[in-house]
Amino acid sequence: MAAHRPLVASVLAVCSWLVSACTGATAAAIDAYDQGRYPEALAALRRLEQARGAAIASDTRYTLYRGLTELALGNAARAHVWLSAAKEGLARDPEALDRFDRGRLEAAWRTLGKMPAQLR
Repeated sequence: MAAHRPLVASVLAVCSWLVSACTGATAAAIDAYDQGRYPEALAALRRLEQARGAAIASDTRYTLYRGLTELALGNAARAHVWLSAAKEGLARDPEALDRFDRGRLEAAWRTLGKMPAQLR
């Protein structure tokens, strides 16, 4: 068992690095969004999506900011897809978004002409 410790430690280090890299990439995209640099935010979000693949669809915060960014760029149909995913993620886990992000989601949902309780 002791012989496996270096391997386990290496695997944990790589996993930790990947998680922090994804968190950093999400933070950079959100920062770009907050500063009104929407094309840059979208590019960062797309890179993150390419890195994480289909698993990204279950990340409520990612789906929120992808939807917000699409909406800010005038892509209402794509925004609806991503914001719907964020609403569904929030329904599965009410703690997935903080109060501020929940407010952003509701405001974007209304901007799309949806009532707050509607999912589609």
